[in-house]
Amino acid sequence: MHVKDVVVLRIAWLKSIENRDIDVYKSDMDPKPRIYMPHWEVLANGYIELGDWDIGHILVPCWRLYWGEPAYAWLERRGRRWDLQPDQLLVIAPYTRIESGVSETCRHFWIHFTASSPYDFVSDWIGAVPLSDSGRKELVALAVEFGNKGSFSAPFGTRLSSLISLGMSAVPDDLLGMVRLEPRVDTALRLMRKDLAMPIQELARQAGLSPRALDRLFAETLGQSPKRVQSMLRMNRAELKLVYSDDSIEAISELCGFHDRAHFSRVFGDAHGLGPASYRSRGQLSKPDRTSSRIVNI
Repeated sequence: MHVKDVVVLRIAWLKSIENRDIDVYKSDMDPKPRIYMPHWEVLANGYIELGDWDIGHILVPCWRLYWGEPAYAWLERRGRRWDLQPDQLLVIAPYTRIESGVSETCRHFWIHFTASSPYDFVSDWIGAVPLSDSGRKELVALAVEFGNKGSFSAPFGTRLSSLISLGMSAVPDDLLGMVRLEPRVDTALRLMRKDLAMPIQELARQAGLSPRALDRLFAETLGQSPKRVQSMLRMNRAELKLVYSDDSIEAISELCGFHDRAHFSRVFGDAHGLGPASYRSRGQLSKPDRTSSRIVNI
């Protein structure tokens, strides 16, 4: 049957039931809390011999997973030291200022990635999750495949997502509590991320709220105004694009909702103390091996 015939039959069926009473199934179960199913976007990765390591010069704007073997590399945050060990995976939130070093050459696997809700408002935190022997072998297998493949299959993506999910399971609930949002605020945030140039009034309208109600709900749930949150999301997207893409600064300024490059450079410079081009140059150094970088959507 032709597709057009199927459409015609469907319309005829809808018209035939238009004026009838139809029994609609309704569940007897109580409504359940929303279950968040986050997704990850891998921005860069590497599996390298690490002989010199100093990444304390920049605040990386994305999540990171680190693993090392043998345990010769280390991180330090606020006086606490974290060793990269074969039997654990370190997970580092965006904008976490750390010192790093290595005593002898070791193997180092790393992934830089973004995380959707409820992880996208977490920052300045480090955690660790233990790895079983089978988990370590799977990590090494993924690292090797990452280096050898130009494209990735769905099963590979599933395995990689499982590894990232394991690392993210270390994030404590108290850091995630603030993102269990009122549904209309959640809708507004999704709209913001989809179109960073959307005016706040239009954002409120599409979320089913007045601008004043949107201001109030954002203040109650996020402690920030919609305009402030939108500015933060714009800046984070710009930082990620500058470091992990080859897009022109003009294209990034448009994508992130700025009027033009001059406006973008002025706002970015006020926030960082350096312009977008300088930030891009310094940001490349935060990745130990830029040549292995590629983007993988999971």
